[in-house]
Amino acid sequence: MNSRQVATTTTGDRAETIACQHLEVSGLITLTRKYRGRFGEIDLIMRDGGIIAFVEVRYRRNNRILNAAETIDARKCQRITKTALQYLQSLKNPDNYCYRFDVVTVTGNLDKPTIDWIRDAFQA
Repeated sequence: MNSRQVATTTTGDRAETIACQHLEVSGLITLTRKYRGRFGEIDLIMRDGGIIAFVEVRYRRNNRILNAAETIDARKCQRITKTALQYLQSLKNPDNYCYRFDVVTVTGNLDKPTIDWIRDAFQA
């Protein structure tokens, strides 16, 4: 990994931690972070009451060209969906779970970021 990749990974991890803390303060419970499946990775898997929330976290320094949520294309949604279904299959009675796909965007200076939580950002 080169120095730019390390910096990007560190920034992404920090943004993910900020998003996770924001959701926990809002009452969600973290089930796992950085779940890796055959089809990809899900940043956060959290429980919101009786619902499992599969959360994609996006960080952008600024929104001049695209906002963070706009960087999630149909292919990325498909990979997240397949990975989420794989995660659900690993649970007892996978058909008994309600779930949704959320996006948390973290924008600006990470010392005082703007956080936007989009519930039900896309459908499976």
